Amino acid sequence: MDYTLPRMDKCILPLVRVHSPMAVNPSQTSEVRAKLILTTGASCADFGSLSVRPKIPNAPHWYRPRDPLTPTPMKRKPRWQKQALQLKANHTWKAPAGYSVFVADRGAVRLNIPEGWVIVPAEDCIEIYDQPQPKDDCRLAVSYLRLPPLDWSALPMTELITTALTGDHRPILSRSDIHQSSRADLEVAWVEMRFRDPQTQREAYSRLAIARGANLQALITFDFWADDQIRLNPVWEEVLRSVELGRYVDDPTKGDVIH
Repeated sequence: MDYTLPRMDKCILPLVRVHSPMAVNPSQTSEVRAKLILTTGASCADFGSLSVRPKIPNAPHWYRPRDPLTPTPMKRKPRWQKQALQLKANHTWKAPAGYSVFVADRGAVRLNIPEGWVIVPAEDCIEIYDQPQPKDDCRLAVSYLRLPPLDWSALPMTELITTALTGDHRPILSRSDIHQSSRADLEVAWVEMRFRDPQTQREAYSRLAIARGANLQALITFDFWADDQIRLNPVWEEVLRSVELGRYVDDPTKGDVIH
């Protein structure tokens, strides 16, 4: 599938690399270890020292294609650290049954993802697959940027979505209206596109969402085959329902501190 990513710099500001992503299964007790992936140089990089490479050897033709306008990345591949941490008995992580909590940069972005999905740090986002490549059938990608402390309400979310779609050269068969929702501390807008994969000629869907709040802006994309739409619709609904920005934690083994 053509996993084309929109350019985050078209959504106002240059991309800020996602640091310290982790997936926590709240059903785990203190005797079970939670998976934590950290980036070198992040504030919590001292949690681990095992380097992992985000690139997949012998990747299929659609793996990480780049818009021709996207700047060429640095030749030096990013280094990532991975370590399992033991959750404390009184941890406060919560998620629906069958889901884990994904947290980026200590809480800059958090959302729920299906338990067992594979997290792969990439150059400009965190990619989350339903199965290890090349057996995957879908990909969820998350990135974010920090906004200056201004009132952003004058910039419509619909305009951000429209701008983010610029440069998508896939053969689009149809495009939905832009959906919007808001909470007290968060605005979310998303759109769905149906396209035909140029090599397999299979129909697929691509969903793009932008969430804004707490002087942060997250870009979330979800690409999957049309045959899997019914199976994956609940995943997308849970991602949008659970996404939060700027809810930081000091200790990932405990979660939110309840006073």
